Amino acid sequence: MIPFLIFFTIFLTFEGKLSSGDVIMRVDVLLFAIGVLLWAILLTLFQFGLLGLLFGIVGFVILLHEGWKELEEKIEETPKYGEH
Repeated sequence: MIPFLIFFTIFLTFEGKLSSGDVIMRVDVLLFAIGVLLWAILLTLFQFGLLGLLFGIVGFVILLHEGWKELEEKIEETPKYGEH
């Protein structure tokens, strides 16, 4: 399990390709956040509670930020009142 998580994290770190300008592809960012959360679970299981908590907070913040960006895009796409 540990070698898989190490490979998963390294792969996701170097897989972040630029799609247009400086915008990183969302799939890579979300997969990276999931990888960080998996590391948090692993660290907590092996009695590294504070480090696991730190990784969990970082992963959660990344997921929250991506969700917030998606919500902002949906708001921008919807027409404003009175516009057609």
